[in-house]
Amino acid sequence: MTIPEKKKIEGAFTLLPIEDVFYGEGCVNKLEEVLSRYDIQKALLITGKTLFNETKLVQKVINASEGRIKSVF
Repeated sequence: MTIPEKKKIEGAFTLLPIEDVFYGEGCVNKLEEVLSRYDIQKALLITGKTLFNETKLVQKVINASEGRIKSVF
């Protein structure tokens, strides 16, 4: 068995400007409206294991997207 050579990982990540931040009770209900405003048809939801496995919030967000969230990571 041979050990694969380690590859150096490098790169850059640039944050995009944030235009809207919604928070508080009921904010998930505005998701579809915001996705429509920016004409977003395919969204990616990034979450952690605990939030995904131990709460109902991720499913609530997916449902609020009206089918626009195509993948969860």
